[in-house]
Amino acid sequence: MMPLFFARKDATKDPNHTFIELEHLANRGRVVAYNTSHMGRIEVTGLSPAQIREQLQRILIANVHKLDEDGRAQYTAIPTDEGALLDDSYLSRLTEGRYILVVNAGHLRPDLEWLRGHTSGITWRDVSDELAMIAVQGPHSPDALQRILEMGFLEGSLPIRKNDVSILSARQKEVIMSRTGYTGEPYGYEVMIPREHAVEFWEMLLEFGAKPAGLGARDSTRAEAGLPLGGQEFLGGPDGRPIPAFAVDKLRPMISPTAPGKEDMPGMGDLRKQYEAFCAGRSEGALPYVGRSFVTLNSARDGPGTDRVRTWWQRAKPADKDGQIFDLKGNHIGWVTTQVMAAYHEFDRFGSDGLPTGATGNRVAGIAYVRTDIPLRLEGVPIEIWGRKQNTPALLVDSNGAVSGTYFRPRLFPEART
Repeated sequence: MMPLFFARKDATKDPNHTFIELEHLANRGRVVAYNTSHMGRIEVTGLSPAQIREQLQRILIANVHKLDEDGRAQYTAIPTDEGALLDDSYLSRLTEGRYILVVNAGHLRPDLEWLRGHTSGITWRDVSDELAMIAVQGPHSPDALQRILEMGFLEGSLPIRKNDVSILSARQKEVIMSRTGYTGEPYGYEVMIPREHAVEFWEMLLEFGAKPAGLGARDSTRAEAGLPLGGQEFLGGPDGRPIPAFAVDKLRPMISPTAPGKEDMPGMGDLRKQYEAFCAGRSEGALPYVGRSFVTLNSARDGPGTDRVRTWWQRAKPADKDGQIFDLKGNHIGWVTTQVMAAYHEFDRFGSDGLPTGATGNRVAGIAYVRTDIPLRLEGVPIEIWGRKQNTPALLVDSNGAVSGTYFRPRLFPEART
């Protein structure tokens, strides 16, 4: 299992940052390695390429026809019959008739049961015990992997474009590498490698500059980027019903209810109603709330909130005031699901060519669900987050970060656009 964080016994504590925050900063500023072998890996084969593609199109929310060449991947999810989500996942097309589906830890068995029960003739083979999985994330991740290629341990070439997948080899064994941003980075890779070579690969990554990172930084970087963490973003709303699929912020653009071959997808009737409600901005009916990113502010609302808070995750608890969201008129509009301390690098300028200055800070960011009829604004929507001890000023925002060259640049609100 992935530890919460890595820290040597002789490590010197930073007065401004915890070990988790230092790993978060390394992810955003240099390169880190996560051992993600706890996640499930399923090989998909067994039918003709056209038959596999047809069935995948019918049972996954994204448009599989967009994987129109070998070596491409897409973020997707497994729907339920009620228009909710069983799990989010990543689908990679290795060859025309062979795919790899990566699913979340703890969901492998129910996912496999659901997939096998909703398809016919496809071979869903669990290869999780055969292949280790390591996520290499951060702006310097291509450099570390290129060094390993130059050493000869890996043979092949790195995937170039976002969502490209390359087949390499290590000691004559197949290695699958995708350029997918596990933590929201512009540059990040996920490497599936035979377990007998995983330790050697891990040690090479550390030798060439990668910092080992744990579950804490994984969660804080993903939450900062608005990426769902699992149960609290999927499973339960305040009405006791599962979260509608269209409510999940980063998966919403992937859902293709009008794509050819989706007519009989499980939950399609509910998904179409959710789609219509989202387009109309309606809070009643099929889509009463949607997922949004948020960031806290200081008491004057003129900069990031810097009060150190506990990191927490919660399922919806309507009776608990902790984490409930109100507008500035006192109307209840939603609730927080994930809250993290997100350390950040300061940048020398606004825009796509900014670079880290070396200075760092802390802010509180996370994911919330709010009423569908509340539109976002460029400058953010002011809210109050209720807490047990005090209320916290915050903003609902479309994103807590932006791409700046090879970096994930934090958006600090109010945003100085210079």
